[in-house]
Amino acid sequence: SDIIKSAQLAIQSALPPDCYQICQVHDEIIIECPTELAPQVSSLVKTCMEETITLNTPLVVNPQICSNWSDAK
Repeated sequence: SDIIKSAQLAIQSALPPDCYQICQVHDEIIIECPTELAPQVSSLVKTCMEETITLNTPLVVNPQICSNWSDAK
């Protein structure tokens, strides 16, 4: 839980205007943003989540860009 909270804080400070963290479920963070910013925000979220804490085993993040949450599954 400490890792995901640290990632959320890093993401929040790095998000461009008009982008919002909607919710967090287990190891997922749902972000709402304009379509044209989605690739940039996806890359930013991946970096923040993978680099928020240093571990012996690296964390691997697989972001998805979807128009709604049900499409992500």
